[in-house]
Amino acid sequence: MNFRKVVFALAVGSLGLTGIASAQVTCTGATASPVFVRVEGTTEAVGDLTLTGCTGTVPQAISINITATAPITNTNVSGQSYTDATATFFGAGTATNGVLNGTTLSFAPSAAGQIGDPAVTGTIVIHGVRVNASQVAVNTSITETPVATGIILTGSAATATSVAYTQQGMGKPGVLGFTNTAICSAGSAVVPLLETEIVSGYAGAFAGENGTPGTYIAVTFGNLATGAKYYAQQTLNGGFAGGGVTAVLVADNTSTTPVSTVTIGPSGSQVTTAAPLTLNGSTATALYWVTGANVAATNVFAVPLYAVTTSGATAGVTSSPTVTAVFMSPSTGYDQFSTNQTPASVSATNNAGTVGGLAYQTLTVGANTYDATHNNGGGQLSSCATTLLFPYILNAGGYDTGIALTNASAGTSVSQDGTCSVMFYGSGAPSANPYVSGTITAGTVGAFTVSTVASGFVGYAIATCNFQNAHGFAFVTDGFGAPGRGLSQGYLAVVTSAAGQSVTAPF
Repeated sequence: MNFRKVVFALAVGSLGLTGIASAQVTCTGATASPVFVRVEGTTEAVGDLTLTGCTGTVPQAISINITATAPITNTNVSGQSYTDATATFFGAGTATNGVLNGTTLSFAPSAAGQIGDPAVTGTIVIHGVRVNASQVAVNTSITETPVATGIILTGSAATATSVAYTQQGMGKPGVLGFTNTAICSAGSAVVPLLETEIVSGYAGAFAGENGTPGTYIAVTFGNLATGAKYYAQQTLNGGFAGGGVTAVLVADNTSTTPVSTVTIGPSGSQVTTAAPLTLNGSTATALYWVTGANVAATNVFAVPLYAVTTSGATAGVTSSPTVTAVFMSPSTGYDQFSTNQTPASVSATNNAGTVGGLAYQTLTVGANTYDATHNNGGGQLSSCATTLLFPYILNAGGYDTGIALTNASAGTSVSQDGTCSVMFYGSGAPSANPYVSGTITAGTVGAFTVSTVASGFVGYAIATCNFQNAHGFAFVTDGFGAPGRGLSQGYLAVVTSAAGQSVTAPF
């Protein structure tokens, strides 16, 4: 064996290896400017990660891989195989786009000024990384950890660095319920049910991303009764908004065009800026396109909900509404949101405090005003029914009872037709219980005898009329004209409730 050649070859190899080992960059530190991200968001942009103290000779092949404590959700640029997340190496003017491989973003530069330089001094900046923050608990730090090829990472550059903190993007709605009001005149009475304040959880949470001016927020009112139509304000700004934010009611999360308004209410007490909501079961949703959010402050806007009786309805509606507010994803692009987060919701209350320092607004419907000071009825609409008690009626022992039901709503502000449902309690109650009268037109009287609807009955009856200003009269008699006959007695029915309110004395 020629030992001289072997030793020479080993020496040459050793020199080559030393040359490769020395052709590396060392980064000794890492800094970041952590940002708040919405815990509801699935494509939230985190803060930049900067590797500092980078010096050395750049080899021909270098790369940085980034992992995060939340799933990375950058998507490929349209028609390309790389994402919009970038890395800028050593101050070069050209940024390298990252490629997402499972849970890792990889950056491998090839542009001049980034690789192959004899020596560099500078930083490596990772920008535009997006994560699914909904997979991380609220008030949690999201970190990024780099791993490099051709670059030696030491000190804080080799450890996890915080780039974001999760926060609730939307606070719990505040709700003020307005005065209990009966709405009995079909299509005319406008009743503010409640006003809810929607507030951002932190500064800038309502601001849009990726060049969009705003974001979509769905405000859903629950536990609504049928028998009424519901309306929300079309545009909320000025007195209805905080921090410069403007909310516009739109048809879906692809539109920024306001839905059309309608005029509700009779002349002199109209609302002209309301837009109809679709009632699905017991819920109705107002979808708002929110713009103008102040990124340096929390933002608030207030949504009033109105109710109007459905055309042809003869009974009022009773409701104790709830409110839920959630972000809605746009059809394309970033600002996507999770559907598995617990939504913020609250029931209407007459003691709701202000949210974000924004006082509840004064709403005016005709001559009536509704605000936190003067109206605090818990967000309920009272029933329009009148309940009448007939304490003693009978058809026995030769006696019969005549019942008169008067619809005295004519000539009042609430004039409507309706029926009365009469329940019998006592001996011989009819199988067809209750008895339902025919339609009693406003200003007329409906009448029947107990013998025709509850033969042989002795006891009392309660009549529920689905109109206000109902009154009753009972006349008990054992007949007329025959000897020993002619015992008769009449009395007014006791009005036990009217417009949803208990009444303790007859009137």
